[in-house]
Amino acid sequence: MRRASLAVGDRLTARGTERLRRLTRPLFVISLVLVAAACGGSGGSPMFTLTGRWVGTWSATPPAQGGGQFIADLAQSGSSLSGSVQLSGSPCFTSFLASGTVSGNSFVLTLVSGGIQRASASGTVSGNTITGSFTTLYTGTPCDGGSGTFTATRGS
Repeated sequence: MRRASLAVGDRLTARGTERLRRLTRPLFVISLVLVAAACGGSGGSPMFTLTGRWVGTWSATPPAQGGGQFIADLAQSGSSLSGSVQLSGSPCFTSFLASGTVSGNSFVLTLVSGGIQRASASGTVSGNTITGSFTTLYTGTPCDGGSGTFTATRGS
C-alpha cells in the first residue's frame, strides 16, 4: 500500500513540476528579451564605442582654409566623449581638445584651441569608420566661418 501512495505522489510531483516549467518558460524568455534590449536596444545608448585612435583626412571649404590628415584620440564613457585631435594642413590650428556626446550611431564634438571654442563637428559611426562635417566659428582667425568634411578609420 505504501508503494502505491508513493507512486501516486511521484506522479503528482512530476505533473506539478512540468506545469511549473510550462508556466515559467515564457517568463524566462521574456526576461532574456528585456535584458538583451537593456544591453543594446535602439534607444539613445550607443551600441559601440568611439574610444581609441582614429586616423583620417579632412578638407575645408573654401580650400584656402586647408585640408590634410588628422589623428583623434578619443575616450567614451557612456554617452560622453572627450579627447584630443592633432591635424596637419591647417593654416590656423594644429590641435584641439575635444568634448561631446554620443547618441545612437551619431556624435557631436566641440573643438577647443587656446581655451576658445574654435569649431564644432558632428558625424556618424559605421563599423570602424567615422564620417562627418565640421564648421569653424568666428573667433578672429583666417579660418573663421569655414566648413568641411572628414572621414577616419580606427587606427593604432
